[in-house]
Amino acid sequence: VGYEGDQRPKHLRNLPLLRRELERNPTNLFVRHHLFRVLEGLGHDEEAESVLLEAFSLVEAGERDGSVDELGALIFAEVIRRRGTRGEDAEELLSRALGLYPENCAFLVLEARRLVAQKRFEAAIGRAERVLEIAARQEPSILAYDMRLLGETPHEIKALCLFRLERYAEAAAEYAKAWELAPEDISYRVKRDLAAARARRGSLPI
Repeated sequence: VGYEGDQRPKHLRNLPLLRRELERNPTNLFVRHHLFRVLEGLGHDEEAESVLLEAFSLVEAGERDGSVDELGALIFAEVIRRRGTRGEDAEELLSRALGLYPENCAFLVLEARRLVAQKRFEAAIGRAERVLEIAARQEPSILAYDMRLLGETPHEIKALCLFRLERYAEAAAEYAKAWELAPEDISYRVKRDLAAARARRGSLPI
């Protein structure tokens, strides 16, 4: 329960510890990422942005010399998130991130959503299926994911794309899988029933 409730006391405790650790180990991306999140959480946005950009410079240096650090994915994700919050285009950054971290599920989901917005539904289905393949392997990683990214989210993306492609029976099956993984989300059941109804209507003789 350490991440529940008001995080300010925890941030205030961690801030001097992270500053000292960064002085000792200035290239540690995990420390830089944690410091960025603490500063952002405390509302110190200008300093948070500076810490993040310094970290991103380290990641870019590794990108140039081929020494890719898996923790760099955390930094890419934060830069993409902040650019998106400001309404800036992050498509080129996302493509770079996927080039460096082709099995990062968070980036694959982001690209799947981008493809949906572009109405490239078959390609989006492929990205969602890739996430499900990676999740099924259950290989250890130093990165943590929101569990929805590994289950209900790719099924929901597949279902939406299949529905838009008028493959209603398949869409209903994917919505059913999403609902099984997130039974508290009634919208999946409603969408499953709608897709199933469309499938039945399409199979009626004319």
